[in-house]
Amino acid sequence: MKKHVHSGQKGRSITDVKGVLVNGGLREGDALLDLGCGGGDFSLEASKIVGETGRVYALDSFEESVKNLEAKIKSEGITNIVPLVADAVKEIPLPQACVSVCLLSNVLHGFAANEELGRVMNNLKPVLKPGARLIAVDFKKTATPFGPPMEIRLSEDEMKDILARHGFFALKTFNAGSFHYGITFRLDIEPEK
Repeated sequence: MKKHVHSGQKGRSITDVKGVLVNGGLREGDALLDLGCGGGDFSLEASKIVGETGRVYALDSFEESVKNLEAKIKSEGITNIVPLVADAVKEIPLPQACVSVCLLSNVLHGFAANEELGRVMNNLKPVLKPGARLIAVDFKKTATPFGPPMEIRLSEDEMKDILARHGFFALKTFNAGSFHYGITFRLDIEPEK
């Protein structure tokens, strides 16, 4: 299979960044892992929500993206974002049980297409606190003028099924912009019937 590499438009221009975080249940004091942070739009917005008592871990495998985010953090005097260069398929260099919320924005379809999701989840689970939430945002499985190829996009039901196999159960689905949907999951806790 041809390796899918994401390179698209900036998140803020096509996704409701603040709406995703609010709908996903991010709160003051949370520790968020922005896994595949790219340019850092979500990390920067999340830093305002989690406040001084919270923390944002902004992780990406592309060093240039992380360096650009570091420059923004420095210029704006932000102290609660920790930028990290790492490939989540290989490792997530964080202490155990330090993350209360993980954001996967426009990256889950790529991990699934490359058959890397199992390794990412194995690396993610140890850094999550018990009952941690996961906010997954991805392109709707409909034709759009940009985004990943249709054959690797995940419908809402496909995303729910894939993440349920890894112990994440859907709590809430929401609109994340004209081209995206969002789903909030909780680790290891089945929803009430």
